[in-house]
Amino acid sequence: YVTVTRKLKPGLSPEKAWQDVEALFAWEPQSINSGVLKKARECQLQYQLSWWDALIVSGAFYADCGTIFSEDLNHGQIYFGILVKNPFAGHQ
Repeated sequence: YVTVTRKLKPGLSPEKAWQDVEALFAWEPQSINSGVLKKARECQLQYQLSWWDALIVSGAFYADCGTIFSEDLNHGQIYFGILVKNPFAGHQ
């Protein structure tokens, strides 16, 4: 929201950006709670990930995801049983 309303030129109006955020609610995003934060810290320490990447992995863990699609995490890496696939890595 902040990026598209304040950092991009031209950006989106706050109203349009919020409509986009509301559309994402259909995905039922993982709530952040103490369990997610603790797992993110464990992930950060165990795998040497940035805090933001560790939060993604932790959220995926608590959402029972089997795969994370990411161009930032290491393709083929497994974090807490979750496989990372880079959608731009081709058919490997």
